[in-house]
Amino acid sequence: MSLAAECLAAQTGLWPKKTEPSEHDRLAASGMLDRWRSKLSKWLRHPEQVKPFEWTDPPDQADLREKIMRPIDLDEEERLIAMTGDVDLGREYVAVLRAGREYLNNRWPKIQVPGLTLEMYPPSVEELASVWNATRVLDEADALMDEIEAYSVSVTMINAWKHVFPSLAAEVSEMLDGVDGLLIELDADGHKLTWQQEDIIKKLVGKPRDQVPQTTENQKQEKPKPAASVPTKAIEHATRGDFKP
Repeated sequence: MSLAAECLAAQTGLWPKKTEPSEHDRLAASGMLDRWRSKLSKWLRHPEQVKPFEWTDPPDQADLREKIMRPIDLDEEERLIAMTGDVDLGREYVAVLRAGREYLNNRWPKIQVPGLTLEMYPPSVEELASVWNATRVLDEADALMDEIEAYSVSVTMINAWKHVFPSLAAEVSEMLDGVDGLLIELDADGHKLTWQQEDIIKKLVGKPRDQVPQTTENQKQEKPKPAASVPTKAIEHATRGDFKP
């Protein structure tokens, strides 16, 4: 999928309203990377500014499952493509929406009740919370960044976001850890990250961040000791009483 299609889907969410994607959505999607860079820069440099954590209760299980499993019919597909104003972009946009819903559908636990029935066991509280967290970051434009700023982002959220929006995730990773990335700027300024920030960056980038080579008190290597000279060896032997001139 193209980056433009992923940004548009990230802006509208996986279940666009009847009036979406609007012109406002298209403009917001085009500026999404700039918005990410601005917010990440502020978060990196001001770790003390923690955004208040806000938990949103999941909807009724049956309603959420129906929403996730609801297909995009032909009428909706045609409307969404027309709303984008570009046939190729519209088709890719719809493909992203379908991929996101499929991802969530695959995460929904499906354990059939024994017997001649098509009923499924309801998900546990933990399973429902996991699916709901993934749903929120895929259906709300700034949900993932809000969780990062609140230091409440989970692996489930990041993995869902990276799976459905791989091109966007790659751009954000490069924005952080690339040659001209934000982390390089911080290192050049002598700015140190907190361990909480390091942990979140590792999840976003997918690996421990590459730091600019630098020497810290904990990283200083011990200088190799010079080879002992003959007089020094003589003193050592004399101390033990076995020195022979």
